[in-house]
Amino acid sequence: MLFKCPPGATLSGIAATDCPIKWDQIQKLAFGRKASTRFPNAGAFLSEAHWTSLLTALTDAKIVMTPYISGLDIPASEAITQGGNDNTTIDGVREMMGGQSIIVPFMLKNVSAATANELRLIAAETMIQPGVSNIQAYFLATDNNVIYDEGVTGNDFNGFTVLNLFVPDIASAGLNTNTMYNCSFELRFGWSQYWALQQLPFNPRDLENPAS
Repeated sequence: MLFKCPPGATLSGIAATDCPIKWDQIQKLAFGRKASTRFPNAGAFLSEAHWTSLLTALTDAKIVMTPYISGLDIPASEAITQGGNDNTTIDGVREMMGGQSIIVPFMLKNVSAATANELRLIAAETMIQPGVSNIQAYFLATDNNVIYDEGVTGNDFNGFTVLNLFVPDIASAGLNTNTMYNCSFELRFGWSQYWALQQLPFNPRDLENPAS
């Protein structure tokens, strides 16, 4: 992601953004295993019937909806550099080595132990071994928007690969407070290179999986 090598014959143009694009608040996550056939085309992605069918699919195309979440905060990535302002680099200029993965926190409020435990089953597939995950997530935001990964061709409808989904023990501060699961997951550097936002003709946050 950092560099294209060799560079093009000329500098490429920068695409114009005609209207501001704001994600606003992400209120639910839709998890699924990596499956290229989940949304075969734009028509399927826009179809409430197709999304609904995925809630009970018996293949890796199945999606699993979280309850409503709060506090999901996506931090900015930081550069990984080496040296700088010393004799270890040319002219003391830092060497750019890459970018950091980020930890994304979110909260589940007042949910049951059963809900947390089922989320932990998904979490196990996000840490098959260090750096390996079988799980993707779609971000469901306000205004019926879905944020997803359209890939380099712009024709994909994938979620973002999430790693190290963590569901801790419950927390409670007692009287007049919520019981909380302060959860988190990790996104590797470059995760948003091909993000896209699509407003659906229905509210995907209304979707729920049948009881297990």
